[in-house]
Amino acid sequence: EAASRTIVAPIPFIVRKSDEEIAREGDTRALAIRPVYRFSSSGYAAALSAAREFFDRTPPSAAGPDGAAYSAGTTSDTVELTPDEARYLADPARRRAMGNAVMVFLTRTLARGVADAGAMRAERAGRIALVSDKPERLVSRDSVLTFTDFMREAENGAPAGAGPVGERTFRRLAAAFFFPTIVPDADETARRRERFRLTVDSIKYAVPVGERIVAARELVSSEVRDKLLGLRDALLLAGTNGTSAASFVGPFLYDALVLAPFWLLLTFYRRETYARLREMGFFAGLFGAVVLLTHGIADLFPGRPELLPIPAAAILVAML
Repeated sequence: EAASRTIVAPIPFIVRKSDEEIAREGDTRALAIRPVYRFSSSGYAAALSAAREFFDRTPPSAAGPDGAAYSAGTTSDTVELTPDEARYLADPARRRAMGNAVMVFLTRTLARGVADAGAMRAERAGRIALVSDKPERLVSRDSVLTFTDFMREAENGAPAGAGPVGERTFRRLAAAFFFPTIVPDADETARRRERFRLTVDSIKYAVPVGERIVAARELVSSEVRDKLLGLRDALLLAGTNGTSAASFVGPFLYDALVLAPFWLLLTFYRRETYARLREMGFFAGLFGAVVLLTHGIADLFPGRPELLPIPAAAILVAML
């Protein structure tokens, strides 16, 4: 809609954002917070503890019946070994070398931080905040090692001269003792995002006195509409919400001045009208009808003063 006239701010006022706008902006800003991932020292310790417990147990002397797989148990898990792998670890020298190689590999690789491959695939952010014993830093999601990278490095981690069976055994043990040491910290991510939501400014526009809000015949944009509604609320708050005596005295004095000539003319020329209830009721009804009609016509046909019924009332009074 085009504005019918130029409107300039008569008072300074502010336009506040709605609850929906604050919530929407808060959600948008919260998404800018990088998801937090943390180095899991418990995962690192659990992996080394499982490996150490496995190699501290009494080694198998042979495979199970009919060549069945041998289950080497720990308190936390069970490692399924083929008969060839079980016989390989039954040799004390090989078992000791394998244990040293597995512990060195886990210590070196997991200390760098390895994440679960599924968690990284599900992560939508391109960069994450990594928290460890070092200062927090932003890293690319693709730069974080995953279980796939872990197993790729395990290809070259077996003891020297282990042979195909030893290399296969090493990979099986490395996979069995793997624990992710880079894990998502959902609670810290949620806390940071909630803190960021609370920083959203509730003020949408601050309009100083004298600023032109809209010019005549200018299309009313959503920004202008918000400012006009804000101005209306500010004016109501300043003078017409019942908190100021001027909100009643001003319109009363204005209407009294407009009607004063009529009542003065009656006083001088038709004083008997004041004693006739019927005539006084007629004038009161006529003035009330003119006010209501004028209000309705001004709303339906803005900018058409010739349609206002004020002259018709004057003519009717003069005729009667």
